[in-house]
Amino acid sequence: MALRLTLGAGQVMADHYGFIPLTRCELFHLRLRFSPTRPPAGVWLLDGVPPRTADDDPAGLPSLNLDAVGESLLTFPAPREGRSHGACWRF
Repeated sequence: MALRLTLGAGQVMADHYGFIPLTRCELFHLRLRFSPTRPPAGVWLLDGVPPRTADDDPAGLPSLNLDAVGESLLTFPAPREGRSHGACWRF
């Protein structure tokens, strides 16, 4: 299954995306894509953290790098039920 989120003109997205499985999941892939001309100041990994961690100061979370076109591909094998897997960012 794949899900693609695209924002329309003038729409604002939250500064995080987290997948929180409620049942067993074998694998989760997340591709982050930002404008290469306006990348965020920082991107951090959410790897099995409590769900509301994305709302906290990201200091202490592992940082992520974006490639030359503003993307990062994350893979979470067997994500933990009830925990957040994804990323948060700040502009």
